[in-house]
Amino acid sequence: MVSFPFEFGVMFGDIGHGGMILLGAILLMLFPDQITKIGGGGFVKIRYMLCLMGIFATFMGFLYNDFMSIPLQLRESCYHGREV
Repeated sequence: MVSFPFEFGVMFGDIGHGGMILLGAILLMLFPDQITKIGGGGFVKIRYMLCLMGIFATFMGFLYNDFMSIPLQLRESCYHGREV
């Protein structure tokens, strides 16, 4: 249970999708009573794990330079201009 959110982030690393999971988890943390009333009690129980999953997936997405399965050029490669 402790290492699952990190391993999920390594497997699923994407800024856009991780951000959506994080946004959903934040909404679950802010409005748990209203979500339980409409039948989302199961998600309310795992809201903190979803939050960690979203954080790690977004973080790893920045490391992978990946947004919604589209590669980003956020930083220059350390091998730019050198022969490898």
